[in-house]
Amino acid sequence: MHRQFSVLAAVVLVLTAAPTGALAAGSVAGVDLGVLPGGSSSQAVAVNDNGVVVGFSNTEPRSPKHRAVKWGADGKPVALDLLPGESQSRASQINDDEVVAGVSYDDQGYPTPVRWDRAGRVTELPLLPGHTSGVVTALTRSGTVLGRSYSDDVPHLHRAVTWSPFTELAPLPGDTETWAEAINDSGQVVGRSTGGPLGDRPVVWAADGTPRLLTSALGDRGIASGINNAGHIAATFYGADGLSHPFVLVPGGTPFSWRGTPLPEPGRGTRTYDIGEDGTVIGEFWPGSFSEGGRWAAGSHRWDSLTSRTHPLSVNRAGIVVGPTKSGPYYRARAWAPGDTAGVDLSPVWRDWAGASRINNHNLVVGHSYADEDRNTHATKWQLPLPATDRFR
Repeated sequence: MHRQFSVLAAVVLVLTAAPTGALAAGSVAGVDLGVLPGGSSSQAVAVNDNGVVVGFSNTEPRSPKHRAVKWGADGKPVALDLLPGESQSRASQINDDEVVAGVSYDDQGYPTPVRWDRAGRVTELPLLPGHTSGVVTALTRSGTVLGRSYSDDVPHLHRAVTWSPFTELAPLPGDTETWAEAINDSGQVVGRSTGGPLGDRPVVWAADGTPRLLTSALGDRGIASGINNAGHIAATFYGADGLSHPFVLVPGGTPFSWRGTPLPEPGRGTRTYDIGEDGTVIGEFWPGSFSEGGRWAAGSHRWDSLTSRTHPLSVNRAGIVVGPTKSGPYYRARAWAPGDTAGVDLSPVWRDWAGASRINNHNLVVGHSYADEDRNTHATKWQLPLPATDRFR
């Protein structure tokens, strides 16, 4: 069921005294983005800085089959083109030029990486020789797609690639696989080289696919998980104690070199997930049977534990973090401004359950939530208050 909310109803805030830059206490009501005609569920996965949203929706009630969708400025869902002979697709990335990336599925469920132009026309992205499937991980402002090419029939044959131009990201000597996690607008990619006797090793690749091993005081085993446009890298290194340890690496004094600094550890098994443009790093640790999410503040690297049982997923240039938080039997979407550890609840369209996937640089959050008493999930957006410097951009 598609529901409309007025602009005034879209943001429900209990205003309290808050430091400059913080979000007001209370909750932000979700706006239902609806589903494709005939469908019952949808999910918003990404949003650009113009507020255009992408994700997927089914076209039959309760159907597990989905079509890639774009919600434009008018908020209406539009199905993106399918590859010939295929009936399913999902969109996961969009840039400010409305280039969209995601996957298309054949009848056997094998994913093929694809790119859509602004008009919704689809292009199949090539795979490496002998590979049968591929996935998309990220998309740059210039339209370069980051992802992975692999074979469903041969295990341990995953290779990270970029498209536009199509480039294989080579493994380190002795390894057989590469997995990419993030790319910046200069084309630098981070991830891991693996499959050899040394296990996972953190790597940064130049735009031409050349790998560089990253090291720290703990050695050279681990995973690089995020990189921003300043070239700062969030990484997790494995110590001799068998545990993971968080680091941030910054460019060194010579070209294509980095130096690492350990981040404060709130507990055992601490790992990083991503780094924002302001230097905020998000991650989590495992104090017991479940993880606790948090962030390392930009500049000071102070650890802030966020609401209990949180999984931080996205951080924007202002350092605002969003993600799901387990609250009783349900997950709730939440946002945290810099210096705030309590956060703001992002309310579901109906009740009980909501999840936040991404936040753009104008504080627009997207995800999905329960939309009706049948607990169908609909793509949902939440507009957080904008700082005065951003309101008229």
